[in-house]
Amino acid sequence: MTYSLINYFDVWGNEIDGWEINDQCIEKTGIEIPYEMDNDQILNMLKRINFLNSAVTNDYFEITNYGELVEINVAENGCPICALMEEIV
Repeated sequence: MTYSLINYFDVWGNEIDGWEINDQCIEKTGIEIPYEMDNDQILNMLKRINFLNSAVTNDYFEITNYGELVEINVAENGCPICALMEEIV
């Protein structure tokens, strides 16, 4: 499957009141992710393409799969970091 990486580069809020994505951009397109890829493999792929800092451990992140959209948040407070959106061909 092919995905686009959406960077949530301007996020407001907090874990009590909720988060609002104020601005986002498409960071990269054409990212190939095998269907059977697990969460650690997805996070490692984001580190390999230099989107996530390679020093940060994978347990820092939480991944939620909504089908065509995979969201990556900070595990501790739910702050949105980015999303992978399936590309329609």
